[in-house]
Amino acid sequence: MLRSGIVVAALCALVSSAHAEFYAQAMGGATFDGNLGWDGKTYATDAGFNYGAGVGMTLDSLLGPEWAVQGDFLHTHVTYECCRPNALDSWSGMADMVYFAKTNTFITPYAGLGIGAVDTVYHNAVTGDWNGWNFGWQGFAGFDLGIFRSVSVFAEYRYQGTMTGTVTQGALAIHHVEDQTNSVSAGVRVHI
Repeated sequence: MLRSGIVVAALCALVSSAHAEFYAQAMGGATFDGNLGWDGKTYATDAGFNYGAGVGMTLDSLLGPEWAVQGDFLHTHVTYECCRPNALDSWSGMADMVYFAKTNTFITPYAGLGIGAVDTVYHNAVTGDWNGWNFGWQGFAGFDLGIFRSVSVFAEYRYQGTMTGTVTQGALAIHHVEDQTNSVSAGVRVHI
């Protein structure tokens, strides 16, 4: 218990001394060219949509103001080319490391990598829903456009995938899945 208290106190001291900038963001856009690996076969998807939100903090005194840690969630929805109205939803929670390339202009390119968990939900019109949480990762890159001192807009491309995991429907059946999506989003970032 004492060790936990010391770790929490050290983290609080680190964050409070970091002179960090905090931000919150919301985004939405199109998801396309996705694939669902289902028991060793790959099924292509049609275009769909995505939306998400996140919060972040720059690491000024640790790595410099260009670096940030960020937590985000993203929801994607697509249907299948082969078998409409069957659909795939994914809900993800990721921890990201982001690099903002400062340009001394109002345009700031950025890129990031993240790891976390993805809930893959396969909607089948005949048999019902199958779902399962699996380890996931993502890579993203975009441009942040500073329109006001504390508000910017951004556009980004994001690839998200999962390791081979499982989805179930009750306790009766298990299928091995891999979920991969490509998304283009636009959003607003508020700097606090």
